[in-house]
Amino acid sequence: MTKKKRNLSCDMPLFEWVKKAQDLIKESNNLPAKGSLNIDVEFRTAISEDLRFAKNPITGREFSRYEVAGRMSDFLGIEVTASMLYNFTAESHDGHRFPGAWMPAFVYGTGGQRRALEIMVRHSGLFALPGPAALRADIQRINEDIKAKRDEKVRKVLLLKEIEG
Repeated sequence: MTKKKRNLSCDMPLFEWVKKAQDLIKESNNLPAKGSLNIDVEFRTAISEDLRFAKNPITGREFSRYEVAGRMSDFLGIEVTASMLYNFTAESHDGHRFPGAWMPAFVYGTGGQRRALEIMVRHSGLFALPGPAALRADIQRINEDIKAKRDEKVRKVLLLKEIEG
């Protein structure tokens, strides 16, 4: 099934990231209000969104939860199952919490999705930027999009010539 594409917060231009960082630094000087760091629902939602949009950053092929779990297992060296990932996002499973130590494997396992990481970082009063590998993958994806558009243009120009005779 085709998934609806959205304008994601992780696609923000670098200068917007820097502006956001400055705003967060200003906010971090104030202590959080009582109860404001209970981010359970927001964090579970972010994990769910990261799993929904998990994909290979180079080819764009979507990853299933089973593939994400397998990739995480490879990165962690311990077994992670799709059932665990489902439980981490289910509100009915209060006893199941996503281990913070798994976050790097989760980001890599989802192909660089970082909503859940951004929730943790933002509520800690910090700010995270994508690393060089993530930027290279984004550049590669953009180059592939450009090539695909050029190929499409060439096909349409040839079709137009053929139609016009």
